[in-house]
Amino acid sequence: MKRCLCLTAALFALMNSAAPATLTEEQQGRLLQALSTMGAAPLTSESREICDYVMREELDLQDRVTLFDQFFAGQAFTAHHAYNLEAHLHYATADKDRMARFAGGFAASSLRHAWQRAETAGITPLSALPFLESIFNKGVNNVTEALASGIEDILGSQAVNLAPFLTLDTLHSRETVIEAMQTCITLGVFSTKHNSAAWIVSPKNTADFYENTKVWLFDANLLRPEHLTSLESLFSSVPATLHGIITLFVPEATGFSAADTSRFRIPGMSLDIPLVDMEPMRDLSMYPAGALMRPIPEFTATVLERLAATIQTHQLQQRPDLRERVHHFFTLMTARADPTVVSLFPPDFAYRTPEERMTYLGFYWLANSHALLETAVAQAEQGVRAPLFALLLEADLCSEQGDTAPLFRVNPTGVLFSEETALRRVPHGPGLTHVNGIAFSSRLWQYDMADLVRIPQPF
Repeated sequence: MKRCLCLTAALFALMNSAAPATLTEEQQGRLLQALSTMGAAPLTSESREICDYVMREELDLQDRVTLFDQFFAGQAFTAHHAYNLEAHLHYATADKDRMARFAGGFAASSLRHAWQRAETAGITPLSALPFLESIFNKGVNNVTEALASGIEDILGSQAVNLAPFLTLDTLHSRETVIEAMQTCITLGVFSTKHNSAAWIVSPKNTADFYENTKVWLFDANLLRPEHLTSLESLFSSVPATLHGIITLFVPEATGFSAADTSRFRIPGMSLDIPLVDMEPMRDLSMYPAGALMRPIPEFTATVLERLAATIQTHQLQQRPDLRERVHHFFTLMTARADPTVVSLFPPDFAYRTPEERMTYLGFYWLANSHALLETAVAQAEQGVRAPLFALLLEADLCSEQGDTAPLFRVNPTGVLFSEETALRRVPHGPGLTHVNGIAFSSRLWQYDMADLVRIPQPF
């Protein structure tokens, strides 16, 4: 019997040792003081209180939430917090992952409290946001993931409510609205393993669009369901890595546009979305000559034009060799005055810059790749290769240097569909290739295009 009692006591002790121990009032007081000190000035050495706390074997999450709530009830996250926490992440003796989780939770709690107060008092620039961005930009995966876990600890059960600041009739200042948008953008970068959309309460259009596309749409809920269906198809079908777009603005609704992005810290590209009805249609039957295309909504066509320009900018920034080939080809076609290439464009586009002509082709590639290729392949079979080569440049641009490219088609309701097709590449210099073939209509169409490609000269 005595042995049984001893065993029971041992089991009880083991169970208690595994349970997270709560902080005493004295411990809470010391931690609160340490956090105040950390926010007042740069520290010359690590905070032993903070380091000892994060190294506790068990995490009592509710204790941590309570601790942060007590702190932010009367204080704010400062630039000194940002500096000192980042220093602790890099140089303190405490485990980096645990420190990152603590720092993520601390920053997230500051955001939640700041936005709660902002509904009545407005807001000033939030030091927690550039702190989170700085850690993310360092690119240390385990630290970033631990930081995101800390954010989840706080916002997973009580999200930041930004809806009042992102509505059409908001009474808050432009500066407050900017911080609300920036909060969305900053928290959104931590969506790899956590559902960052659940950390934020935003207007329905913004929340649903981000959930489905991982792109922030700021439209103050003005776009109608048919607009959203078209937009969502575009940003679900076109790979995010192809366009690099993070934010969409509807300037008429929000007063902000992609031209204002210097006021934001956006890790990618931005695009303006027009407030145009879906009923007007754009006729696409005139150019390129011979390509049979059906009309599409003017709203979708306008977005596609802007999307094509963004794709081109984003991709050519990364691929100077492709930019050189584009310039060489269109300069060559202008010198030859090749009528088959001129026929791809309306008269006011036929002799514009190579980038402008590629953007025009990019728009039509998104609108109906099949119709473009049907005409160009028929010409190539008759020995006229230049129009097809122009499209192969577009396919190469959309391939992200891979062996496949997306083909697109927009239906009359503005919905975009896509499929992958194979490409064939041939070398044209050390480490460089160009596309000279594409799979289409159950065949691989491949031609010798060497005379249309700039071949690098040997040193």
